[in-house]
Amino acid sequence: MSRSALVKDIASERMTILYGIAKAEIDTNPKLSRKHAALIRRISEHYKVRLPKEIRNGMCKGCSSILIPGLSASVRIASANRQVIYKCLSCKTEKKIPY
Repeated sequence: MSRSALVKDIASERMTILYGIAKAEIDTNPKLSRKHAALIRRISEHYKVRLPKEIRNGMCKGCSSILIPGLSASVRIASANRQVIYKCLSCKTEKKIPY
């Protein structure tokens, strides 16, 4: 395994661990959770690693908050467009995911 592949593998593993920590901290300490999510984005950009789908769909692009339905996001289903719409409760940014 080459050095760059090893570095990218470690970066993606670290992003997954940080996402789990941020998700667990969202209800007790949302500010710390947002810092972890911002760190996930920085790691992804620095090492040019694509975010996994679970993490990409579970984070707000506007404020780097973890989107948990009912806690930090509201969820609506637009049947006409066949989309699930997540609306961040802190910055009001909408994320549309087709289904």
